[in-house]
Amino acid sequence: MDRSEVARKRADALMPAPPARAEKGSAGGIIAAEAKATQEKTARLRKLRLEREAATPPVEAKPKRAAPKTTRSRKKAAG
Repeated sequence: MDRSEVARKRADALMPAPPARAEKGSAGGIIAAEAKATQEKTARLRKLRLEREAATPPVEAKPKRAAPKTTRSRKKAAG
């Protein structure tokens, strides 16, 4: 046996083989599926929100109270 073969076998025993790769292009499919699921969920939630808002009458906002006017004291002219 050659030294390089022994070293290779020893290294293979210490380091496990890399995990098998998924099919090429499967990441694109996963990303597309997640995006579609997100869009469907968003559309469903938007529909529910619009139905809820349509069912409840709008609340009229109370007019804000005007802030009291404040006067500045005039500085006396030095002289």
